[in-house]
Parts: sequence; C-alpha cells; structure tokens
Amino acid sequence: MEFVLQADKEKESSVKLDPRSKLLLLVTIALVMVSGKTVGVEGILRAICAAVPFILLLTIKHFRSAAVYVILLGAAIFCENRIVPHISGTGNLILMMLCGIITRFGTGYMMG
Repeated sequence: MEFVLQADKEKESSVKLDPRSKLLLLVTIALVMVSGKTVGVEGILRAICAAVPFILLLTIKHFRSAAVYVILLGAAIFCENRIVPHISGTGNLILMMLCGIITRFGTGYMMG
C-alpha cells in the first residue's frame, strides 16, 4: 500500500489522495477519537486527528462544511471543559452525551 499525495496537474490547488489512504485515515482517526483520552500525548494526537478532516475539507474547497465542523467541534469541546462541570442532574447528562457524541464521532463522520 502506498500513500499518494500529489498535486493535480490541471488544478494546482487540489490534492488527490489514494482511496486506500483515505480508508486508512478514516479507520485511524475513528479509533483514536473514540478510544483516546483528552490529556497528555493522547490529547495532542486527538487534536491532530481532529485537524485532518478540516484540512482535507479546505483542500477540496468545501469551506462551509469546514467552518461548520470547526464551530461544532469547538463548541462541543468548550461545553465539555467549561459548562458541564458547573451543571448537575439531567442537564449535565444530556449535555455531556451530546458533547461526547460530537467530539468522538463527529471527526470520523467528517472524515468519511
């Protein structure tokens, strides 16, 4: 299996990835985002994995999708770190589940 990252000769700004590379990225990112911790080296790895779909969306000029992805992911991370610790009861459970789904599965979804 060979990773191919080449510029298209007709379009200088586009990047073409081999489909096998995309599948490997999809599986890797999904596994890291679902099973990784949010602190230490794993937190840095999760941040890198979260940036890959954003960069790939920008390279294919899907600016609106990239913006929605970043805003949604940023809001979910903000809520997990700042808002959830100050809420108790059912609201905490609902917000934590929603933020957890977005941060853990949203990146894999956008990569797919």
